[in-house]
Amino acid sequence: MQIQIFKFGGSSLNEAKTILRAAELIKSAPGSLVTVVSAMGGITDLLIARTDFAEYKNRHQDAIRTLGLDGNFDLAPVLGHGMAARLASGERLMAQIMTALLQKQGVDAIYVDALEIIHTQMGPAGLVYDARVCAERAHEILMPLLRAGQRPIVPGFIGSGPNGELVTLGRGGSDYTATILGASLNAERVTLYKEVDGLLTADPKYIPKPQPIAELHYQEAAELSYYGAKILHPRSIVPLIKPKIPLYLKNTFYPDRPGTKISGEVSENLNPVRALTAITQQVLISVEGCGMMGVPGVAMRTFKAMAENRVSVTLISQASSEASICFTIAKSDCALSHEALRKEFAFELQNQLIERIQIVENVAVVACVGRGMKGYRGLSARVFGAFKHANVNIMAIAQGSSEFNISMAIAESETSFAIQTLHHEFFGAEDPLQVELVIEGFGQIGQALIQQLVSQEDYLRKEFGALIGVKALVDSQGHRLFDPIASGSQLMELIEQKKAKSFRAGMSGPIPFSQLLVHRGICVDVTAIDHHATLMDALRNHFDLVLANKKPLTGPFLEYADLFETAKINGCQLRYEATVGAGLPIIDTVDKLVQAGDAPSKLEGCFSGTLGYLMSALDSGTVFSTAVAQAQALGLTEPDPKDDLRGTDVARKALILARELGWNLELSDIQTESLADISDEEFKERVGRAHQAGKRLRYIAKVVAHQEISVGLHEVGPDSPFYYLVGTTNQVSISTPRYEHSPLVVTGPGAGAGVTAAGVLNDIVALAVRVRR
Repeated sequence: MQIQIFKFGGSSLNEAKTILRAAELIKSAPGSLVTVVSAMGGITDLLIARTDFAEYKNRHQDAIRTLGLDGNFDLAPVLGHGMAARLASGERLMAQIMTALLQKQGVDAIYVDALEIIHTQMGPAGLVYDARVCAERAHEILMPLLRAGQRPIVPGFIGSGPNGELVTLGRGGSDYTATILGASLNAERVTLYKEVDGLLTADPKYIPKPQPIAELHYQEAAELSYYGAKILHPRSIVPLIKPKIPLYLKNTFYPDRPGTKISGEVSENLNPVRALTAITQQVLISVEGCGMMGVPGVAMRTFKAMAENRVSVTLISQASSEASICFTIAKSDCALSHEALRKEFAFELQNQLIERIQIVENVAVVACVGRGMKGYRGLSARVFGAFKHANVNIMAIAQGSSEFNISMAIAESETSFAIQTLHHEFFGAEDPLQVELVIEGFGQIGQALIQQLVSQEDYLRKEFGALIGVKALVDSQGHRLFDPIASGSQLMELIEQKKAKSFRAGMSGPIPFSQLLVHRGICVDVTAIDHHATLMDALRNHFDLVLANKKPLTGPFLEYADLFETAKINGCQLRYEATVGAGLPIIDTVDKLVQAGDAPSKLEGCFSGTLGYLMSALDSGTVFSTAVAQAQALGLTEPDPKDDLRGTDVARKALILARELGWNLELSDIQTESLADISDEEFKERVGRAHQAGKRLRYIAKVVAHQEISVGLHEVGPDSPFYYLVGTTNQVSISTPRYEHSPLVVTGPGAGAGVTAAGVLNDIVALAVRVRR
């Protein structure tokens, strides 16, 4: 007799129409069939909460009424007989509803309570199914029904304990019920119907469009289920391994799709890695001390302490010197585990044989899983190389002798990026890397940035495999959120509304970064206001930062340092090229020189397109006040030209460069010459003196490492690169030990919304494509 086992999860039985879909699959299945059902979606949580049993009754009553079922159903959950009995109510009631529905449709269905068949026994790690008893009971109860052509409907999740009491099989335990029945009846196959198309190469919350996995070996599936693949109960595969019964994961709503087949025989896979997964909310515990070296039993005592407190260990790593052993556990077990270890090693701690028991919080374990990894040369190098390029730090690593799994402990804040990095390494860039932006500022620069994003969307996707979209837009009025991201046409319409002064933000107050669900988030600040609190909130919620706004980098040094320290703690990146040179690569050039051991000793620059325009006008004989009026008419100045003439903007840029070189300074430390109060006559006189000496006036910022930082007017001759500057062009001269006699000069347009937006976009792309090599 060919027997199948079907199991339908809560999402497949959520309401009347989904129950009807499941019934149709049961009715049309060929051969002999046993069906396991879960409770309605969300019912188990409701029963655990013990708050609103009216909802329990109403949801089932609505389904029964809509399905047109007759008969008496007990719609009250079992109370007063313990938690297990109450939790069993949902599965038992759904099995009764499904049985009644099938009988109404002409199917010879029959309700069979799981307690009659699923028997458990106490093992070292808790309850496990009793294979012998389950097989005997299944053949005694179910086989006669199947031979008679009946279709048994069995509630999942529950069974009989060692003393005949009702017990539950844990979260997702209906999967376990189905595979136990499959093994007990030596079924041809077991099919778990869920709301997804089987197992995927990665969790969709990390990868926008992961690839479906056609087939997996039992051991691969077991590794994935243990390391966070919630679609499968971790123990559900065990009963099927010895009898070699294949397990299928299918989509209830799209049953014709192939899904995932899990068995003992799988075809060779060209890709050594089948899938990636991660467990978050972990802590890393290290037991360290030179007194451990060569001492037998330390590892045994460590994990004995964990076992006695029923703490599950997810990763273990030990130094070859035996001077330290580390492992990861669930965050919820941290305090208990720490106390257990301190008690176990009290003597060693007191006598400094063990120096410390260290706890590192906010850890995740990321795992690469695949049978093809066994004997694959260079696999670890690919993993570590990808992480190195993406700047992801590995705290600990473990690889079993089977080589089916490489597990790494990393900072929890880097989980998403780590999975994206590895997914690109092993599964290619066919699906774009999704990056969501929160844009703070919807003025000229913000609008120009959005226009560039929209116009270059296809290029960025094709060239870099990146889909960069706007998740939220912030204006002085408030903010507007998009789900999942704004379309290009939607953004262009908002720009037109902004120009027509009819734009409405929609929501007041700051962006709720903690509530934004993103794959990879970047907060972009193109305002000119103090956003320190907002940026700190973004960093704490693991958003990278891109700044065109100079104020966050030129406020009090303690706030500046706090910004970078918070970014480091949360695994975030800051980029701010546009704060100094708009679209010019000034920060990038300085950083690369420092990294190459050729730190700049002097930086001189003309960093204001507005003041550059004014200096060029003075060269041609234009009166200063007239030149200012012309610049204002051309839109080159701030609304109040004195904001440019005071030199504060240039001073901020100089301070950013000085701090980039490690100089602890405040804005007030910079000698700044203001042009706001200089008369036309004085300018005429100073220009005349400069011309007589064969020189020209330029407004220059000087940063001489740990000696001088100043901003003001200087006379420069033909031997200076600034002598030849014209109009709004910006320029920086960089002197280093290697560029001492012939400074490195960077020149280009340094003003205008379009140029600044281009610099911001370059930073965004640099962050977005760190995994695209």
